[in-house]
Formats: sequence, C-alpha cells, structure tokens
Amino acid sequence: MTSPVRVLITGAGSGLGRAMAMAWARRGAQIIVADIARERAEESVALCKASGAADAVFLALDVTSEPDFVAALEWVTAHWGGLDIVVNNAGVAGGGSFDGISEADWSWMLNINLLGVVRGCRVFTPLFKQQQQGQFVNIASMAGLLNPPAMANYNVAKAGVVALSETLAAELSPWNIRTLAVCPSYF
Repeated sequence: MTSPVRVLITGAGSGLGRAMAMAWARRGAQIIVADIARERAEESVALCKASGAADAVFLALDVTSEPDFVAALEWVTAHWGGLDIVVNNAGVAGGGSFDGISEADWSWMLNINLLGVVRGCRVFTPLFKQQQQGQFVNIASMAGLLNPPAMANYNVAKAGVVALSETLAAELSPWNIRTLAVCPSYF
C-alpha cells in the first residue's frame, strides 16, 4: 500500500485553490488548505474530508510572509514527515491603463502574485532536495503569455511566474524535483 500524496495549496479557501484541493481529496491525498481567510479555508477542509481526503488541515498562510511559509514547512516536517507537492496558487487580480497603475499597486501585485510564488519555492526547495523528490505547481496565467492591454502589473507578475518555473524546472531536476507553470485563462 502506498502512502497518500501530501499536498499544500495556497489560496485553497476558494476558487481554483478549493477546486484543486477537492480534486486531490477525491484521490485520497493529505491536504493542507493554506489561506489567509480562516472561515473559507475551514469550509474547504470540511469539503475535502467529506470527499475522501486522507487528511485535510487548515494552516494560516499569508504568501507575503516568509515566516508563514517557514511555519508551514515546520508543520509538515513535524506532522507528515515531509511534503510531495506545493501548489503556489494564491493570487490577486487587478489592472488598469499603464499610466494609471500606481507604484503601490505594482508592489502589491508583484508581492502577492510573483514573490508569493518565489517564497513558496524558496522555503520548500531544501526539503525537496533532502527528500530527493517533490513538485512545485505554480499558477501563472495566460495573461503572462499573451500580455493583454490594461493589465500590465498582472501580466508582468504572471510572466515572472512562468520564467521562474521554467528556470527551476531545469535547475532542480537533478534532485527529482519537478516544477510546472499552469496558465489558466479567465474562469
């Protein structure tokens, strides 16, 4: 008998994150619903448990906080003995004309949508190297490939996620660490 897959999903309290958590639950995975919205995340945990997850837990995780990622790493090490997949999903939307996007809006978008993914990968890479296996699933966007107008800060952040993922796919493969960029369109 094989052990259940151990998955951490950021932004799993709603939307695509919740949908991915539910899909893993139906496969009998152990799931960490990592989110800043406790009530929605706990709903996701209950749904995962009802759908067959081997385990589902909520961890408060703000992707703008490296200490939150470190706390999640410590939790999975102490409770599950490791982790198999990190899904860097949490993100925000925004945009506007280029000359109407403030520097504060640029910083907000990049801090969550790009640096949140960077933090998740940075914190869990040493564990994956030690395990000699792991997988990062980084949620980018078609906007990071197609660059539609009036979305400059979003496009740049998501293009950065694609570039990071492609870089890590090559750099981390010697440790049997896979890195994928997923580029959904609007849904």
